[in-house]
Amino acid sequence: MLALFLYALVSLIVTFFLKPFLNLDNKFLAYLFPFGIIFILLLIFAPSESFDKSWYRYVGIFIGVLIEIIFVFIIFKRVRK
Repeated sequence: MLALFLYALVSLIVTFFLKPFLNLDNKFLAYLFPFGIIFILLLIFAPSESFDKSWYRYVGIFIGVLIEIIFVFIIFKRVRK
């Protein structure tokens, strides 16, 4: 479980590093999409030995997909207004 949190921390750091290149807004919502994508990619390419149990990786990928779905849902909700 510790590896899952550390991969999330790495994803957050990479997202903040990419902020000037992606021209992100200062709102929390703007960081959801790149964070989710980076988190999913890190977990897909992470070695399976870094997780205590192999299903932790799939829980993390599910969390990343859920973050992406929340982002898309909020964007569609704001566009309709």
